[in-house]
Amino acid sequence: DLIQRTIQIGAVNSMIRSKGLSQFSDFIQMGGHGVFVWSCYGLTLLILGMNIIRPLQLQRRLVQVKRRALAQEGGADAQIPSPLSQVEQ
Repeated sequence: DLIQRTIQIGAVNSMIRSKGLSQFSDFIQMGGHGVFVWSCYGLTLLILGMNIIRPLQLQRRLVQVKRRALAQEGGADAQIPSPLSQVEQ
């Protein structure tokens, strides 16, 4: 009786594991459209990331150019205040 019950529990656990894996696999495959769906998600994340990173890079470059121009114009001690220093006050 104990052996039979152990075998049944093992079979149920095996079915649950294989069904869970199958459900995850079905989720990834999205009914055969997984390649299109996941590539769209990836492209969207890439574009959103670029929309965050690129303006920060351009701002940093603009500040560097302005500091160089101000240093050439007004001497070595001239500095442009950081935008954050205005917010902190």
